[in-house]
Parts: sequence; structure tokens; C-alpha cells
Amino acid sequence: MKIYTSYFANVRNLSENIVPISIARYARHWEGFKYFPLAPDGETLKMPLREYTEKFHSKLSKLNVKNIIEELKAISDESDIALLCYEKPGDFCHRRLVAEWIEKETGMVVPEYQTLLVQKKEETKQPKLF
Repeated sequence: MKIYTSYFANVRNLSENIVPISIARYARHWEGFKYFPLAPDGETLKMPLREYTEKFHSKLSKLNVKNIIEELKAISDESDIALLCYEKPGDFCHRRLVAEWIEKETGMVVPEYQTLLVQKKEETKQPKLF
């Protein structure tokens, strides 16, 4: 199982083999899978960025990454997944904190899916002849 990150507005661009899973605290209008252990709590969402990051890192440090991955495998029936929230790439978002935590704890690479699409488009450009 590969793990990616992405955002709700990009779900339509995900490969059909990737199961989108919300890790947002409040996923309005989202009918798909939700996984709250990786969502920030309501109090954290109100904090300034530095405090938010510290509190969220503290939350992640109390979780067992192997158990989290096993639960995500069960939810996705062992398919590749994309962990979702609202912010577009480049904006601060807790999904990247989650990705960095998974990478640090497991050695897995957890890329942003949008980045993969941009890279793929660049690779398929026809070279200049002159």
C-alpha cells in the first residue's frame, strides 16, 4: 500500500486505484472514508501556527504508526490511499505533518499527489526540435 496526501478539491484527479480518506476534523459534504485519529482536535485548530504544530506533533508522538497504517490498510482493503484535508499544496496543512511523521517513523515516502501529476505532465512534454 502506498500512501499519498492530497486535498478535497483534487479528489477527482486521483487515480481510480487510490482510496481517498479524510483526516480533517470537519469534513463537510464528504461522503467518503474518514479517519479521525489523524485529525487535529477543535482546540488545536484555533491555535496560532507554531502552537498548532507543537500540539499536533505531540499528538502524533503518542500514536503507534504501525497500528495506524494497519487500520488504514483495513479501511482501504489494502489499496493505495490519499490522506485528505482542505488546504491546497503550498499552504500549511496538517496532512504534511502526518506525512513527515509516517516518513520519519517508517522510512516510507509519502508524497503529495498533486506534485506527481505535475511531474508526469512535465515528463510527457515533447522535446523541442530546434
